[in-house]
Amino acid sequence: MKIKSIILYAVAVLFASGCSVSKGFEEESQVSFIAYTEVAPESKVALGTSSSSKPQTFWENSDVISVYTDGGVAPDGYKRTAFPFSTALETPASIARFIYTGNDFVNGNNYLAVYPHKSDARVVKLATEANEGEAYRFANFTIPTDQTLVAGSFDKNALLMVAYANELQDLHFKNAVALIKFKVADENVTSGQIYSAGSALSGTYICKALEDDMQPKLDTYGSGDKNSYVNFALADETPLTPGVEYYVAVRPDDGTNGNYLDQDNGFGIKLNGVTVKEYPSVKSFKRNTIYDLGTLSVPAVTTLTVSFDFTDAEAMSEWPKSATPDKVEARDLVKAPYTVNGVTYEFTCANPLEATGSNFPYFDAKNSYLYIKSYRYVGLPAIEGYKLSKVVLVNGGSENGSRYVGITTKLAKQVSNGNEGQEFATGGEPIAMSGGPDTEVEFNLSDTSENTVYWVRLSPKTGALKGATLTYSK
Repeated sequence: MKIKSIILYAVAVLFASGCSVSKGFEEESQVSFIAYTEVAPESKVALGTSSSSKPQTFWENSDVISVYTDGGVAPDGYKRTAFPFSTALETPASIARFIYTGNDFVNGNNYLAVYPHKSDARVVKLATEANEGEAYRFANFTIPTDQTLVAGSFDKNALLMVAYANELQDLHFKNAVALIKFKVADENVTSGQIYSAGSALSGTYICKALEDDMQPKLDTYGSGDKNSYVNFALADETPLTPGVEYYVAVRPDDGTNGNYLDQDNGFGIKLNGVTVKEYPSVKSFKRNTIYDLGTLSVPAVTTLTVSFDFTDAEAMSEWPKSATPDKVEARDLVKAPYTVNGVTYEFTCANPLEATGSNFPYFDAKNSYLYIKSYRYVGLPAIEGYKLSKVVLVNGGSENGSRYVGITTKLAKQVSNGNEGQEFATGGEPIAMSGGPDTEVEFNLSDTSENTVYWVRLSPKTGALKGATLTYSK
């Protein structure tokens, strides 16, 4: 399926075919339906100044949709088979015949059709099986958190549509998502993110519709992943083409539980990890609506990169020299300055919150490295007007497959099961520091704040660092 003009709205007519085909000695029946697209009356340009145009979607060769039926005996837990109906087209078209070949499709009183097709069985409740007042309920409806951009179109796995009918009435496909549309002006944009602090924009949901309006709504349930952002990039991670339209699907406000955006900042878009623009006037996304952000440019970013050599005894002269420095309480924060080219940067050595025993990170002069006991912290310098964006650490210890290091946003209590209670920076989640001396681990951080201390934390094994290179941006 591809986009024609702006967006997608499909109407399908379902009918049982009387023909059959021979396959060996077994005769299989064919079930087919005709699906055709039409103009979406609700679509509009919600942002920007371009005029609204009539959208339409086109079926493409090999498009497949899932059809669920309540024919036969309801399976345990209503976990129903997804029957794949496919189409064969020489060129994209607004009308296409979709066919399922097999002898196991049972006609029922109610049908649910979903695009795109997923082969695994889903919990599907139709009509009286659903909750009171609902026409249907469909589990595991997923908007991918990581979406693949397609020039002039959308990620087929992200553009969710659903249609419902009783008996053999027409199937009217409706879009279950909203779309973000944008172009880039720069030639080096390789990735981006749509985000909002106040709303789940991607993840796994229940799709349901009330009988009185039949509008698909995506409701939260269970412990499935739900994220306040959508990441996007091309399949081969090459740069986006300037001036070409791209689309990203997001979860809309379902009209019942208030899936509203951040009420102060609305939503925003990042390109190459840099915030390009925020839209505070948009308080929620609406289903079947395209939000046109126009052409975006990545703002110029000033970066500052500083390298620190933790084997340099002179530069480390004011750091703690043991895990139990004199006149220091276990819950104190020990300042550890380091001067580079005449500029002094302030590190911090710390125990976990509420620690009763002193075991601070310290400069081991004998081995010439920064020694860090497990579950201890080293605060990285905060620089006025800059935010930390990248951390590269150089291992000074031996090989150890159980040693992990992460970047946290704050100190936390020590717990016996490792990372419980820790708040890791985005991009700072723990990774193995298992190699020997001089091997490096790298963290590319996002959503950090200016003039803020972030903490290096080792767990569950003790470790040592020979150096660090920190990159800040503004």
